[in-house]
Amino acid sequence: MTQASLKLLMVCLLLLTVGCSITRKATPAKPEQPATSQPGTTGGTTGTDSEIHREQPKKSLTNNFTCAIQGMNVNGQLRVKEDSVIWASATKIVELGRARITQDSVVIYAKVVNRCFRGTYMDIYRRFHYRTTFDEVYKMLTAPDAETQIATLLKGFKVDAQIKLGPWKEAENLTFPFSVPKNVNPL
Repeated sequence: MTQASLKLLMVCLLLLTVGCSITRKATPAKPEQPATSQPGTTGGTTGTDSEIHREQPKKSLTNNFTCAIQGMNVNGQLRVKEDSVIWASATKIVELGRARITQDSVVIYAKVVNRCFRGTYMDIYRRFHYRTTFDEVYKMLTAPDAETQIATLLKGFKVDAQIKLGPWKEAENLTFPFSVPKNVNPL
């Protein structure tokens, strides 16, 4: 495996985990109506405590993927916890790299070349001139047409890769392991 192939793989892992703003526009959230416990009022929750809507637990999902980049096939796994973390790992016999993104940070560790990117979404914009958010990434990865959106995104960066996602599966007690050695070089 050449150095250029490894760099290309890490760019694809970065792009896979950090964006879709080229292909998806964010929709503004609807303003929430104030809650009220007085019967007969509109726009809020009424009734007894048992009738009040309770927040559902956040979903944890897992998915396996394959990616073909310049004739090199890479397997990987995606794990997401709704509204909090996205984790990705790419392997080719051994683990090549890992990424973990949260609402406010992105960490990508290219294990095979001992390089790491740590930063915010603003750092990604400064370095790659590309804006995105956690919510956009989550929506792209879990969309029915995710493979098409990822392929379009990669072509925008002049990277020709074919991504094949498996079906998303709900998982309980899903972990998001991530560690980076102290002597790592910047990516």
